[in-house]
Amino acid sequence: MKKTRIIAFCAVLAVTFGVFTACRAAQAQGRRDAAERFDARQFPQWFYQEGVWRTLEIANALTGHPGGFITDASGRPSMEDIELILNTASLAVTSGGRTDWYMVLVTDTEAQHQIIGRRNNQPFSTSEGTVTVLIFSERLIRTDLRTDEVIGFAPDRGYYNAGILTGYLNMVAVALGYGTRMFMTPGIPGNGFRNGERWLEAEHFLHGRYYIMGATGDRFSAENMKFINAVVIGTPNRSVETFVTQRLFPQNWSHWDPAQAAFAVTGEPRTVARRAEVTPLGNLSDGVFTGSAYGFFHTPIVVQVTVERGAITNVAVTEHRETDWYFTQATQGPAGVIAQILQTQNVHEIDVVSGATGTSEGIVRAVSNALTR
Repeated sequence: MKKTRIIAFCAVLAVTFGVFTACRAAQAQGRRDAAERFDARQFPQWFYQEGVWRTLEIANALTGHPGGFITDASGRPSMEDIELILNTASLAVTSGGRTDWYMVLVTDTEAQHQIIGRRNNQPFSTSEGTVTVLIFSERLIRTDLRTDEVIGFAPDRGYYNAGILTGYLNMVAVALGYGTRMFMTPGIPGNGFRNGERWLEAEHFLHGRYYIMGATGDRFSAENMKFINAVVIGTPNRSVETFVTQRLFPQNWSHWDPAQAAFAVTGEPRTVARRAEVTPLGNLSDGVFTGSAYGFFHTPIVVQVTVERGAITNVAVTEHRETDWYFTQATQGPAGVIAQILQTQNVHEIDVVSGATGTSEGIVRAVSNALTR
């Protein structure tokens, strides 16, 4: 009887071991099959063709554009996806491996409204369907306010690290089916670079927080970090015809070959163009001329230019869909682009108005097109 029990026990043990081994083998084979099915090399092609990596449009009451985000709670990223986005973004390489940046996730709808703000009573860019990630950096802080015991003020590396981090974050969000919009000048009071001083209005986001330096494993307070940018993440509203920005994305790159770059060896002088957005004016014919060019929202700005006795006497914008605030900044006063054109009698190397760059460039190009085509 005892011998029978031993034989039975061994049989059960053998069967159990066999089932366990078979399961492990099946799991391993499943992982191998999944690895064979997933070809990461296909991701760049999908990313390039999909187009969602472009900034999602913001709602605009002036143009009637509803925006590119789903605004109700159904569009909000799941916490599981948010954690994956932030954890993967944390793998971004940094200068010296320091990882001296910090991210703060904000999910409260009203807090997001206050952070990003809005202009001219336009609709909010945030909603119940979005989350906002704030990105801070230690290296933008003056040495006397730093906590990481590093001598030297290195804002270039601070922006470099945060830029890579933001790129990782954006790509992961897109891969998970979301879209983003980035803000460097949100609505919280006091934002701006103050020669390395702390952005005091952000202290409550960082109170009691610390970051771990990847190069050493040491902990340092995050309370003295300076704000860099905010990334709003949400689900694209594909029911809107143009839910991503229509801005151009030119392929501004080239292959440098020493054999084809004679100046690299001979040192021959070469002309470096400051800007190529307009054509300098020549002798002008009298008349009223119409021209157009795209502005900030990639919609036409139409101008009428009056020329009398060979001189520009008037520039009138007859049609545009720019935000009123940006349009006013770009056109009014002696620093406005229209005043500069009338004063210089040219459109070449006109200084665009800071904060309204896209609108300014659109007006200048429209005048150039009216007088040179």
